[in-house]
Amino acid sequence: LKPGEIILSKKDYPNLFEHIDVKLYHKYLIHVWTPRVADYSILMSCTKVKPYRKSITHKMMISYINKLSKKGCSIQLYSISEPMIIVPYEYEHVYPLAHYDFPPEFLSEDEKELMVKMLSRVLPKIFRATRYEVIAILPRHHRNIFEQTLSELNGREENNINRIKVIAYGRYAFKTLRQVYNYLTIKCSEIKKFD
Repeated sequence: LKPGEIILSKKDYPNLFEHIDVKLYHKYLIHVWTPRVADYSILMSCTKVKPYRKSITHKMMISYINKLSKKGCSIQLYSISEPMIIVPYEYEHVYPLAHYDFPPEFLSEDEKELMVKMLSRVLPKIFRATRYEVIAILPRHHRNIFEQTLSELNGREENNINRIKVIAYGRYAFKTLRQVYNYLTIKCSEIKKFD
């Protein structure tokens, strides 16, 4: 399969969370997967375009991450996705992660609860693999799911929750991404002073 070829869609599989390949990925994510250790982790929303790196916003963030990595700052990019939960950048071109379509407006309340439950099992792994801060740049839909997950984790992940920066992402996506880049440029230069 060529990355971006859609063969799993909410239209064809009304309960895409239960598709055998999606469930297998969930098991891998929860029980086997270990995130890469990085100075910072960035969470963005999935996109209609697959793989996500082909979308304009992801291309822009990847460009910023590459600039920061040349300055010695390691940043790991993740996408929050229904039904995939979390997609690490390095996996976004493989099946089934690059081959599904699930418009967020079709997420049912039950699926949203399932997503929060699964994210609450995966996010602590990302927290532990992130040295300094997790930055979530999310539109309202995914921000609500992320914030519900943080509420679910409250008390269990108190130290890590304090290392999360949630940034609203609205009509001015490019401006928001530029602000995150500027913020990380400052933070990364501070890290280098103490190394």
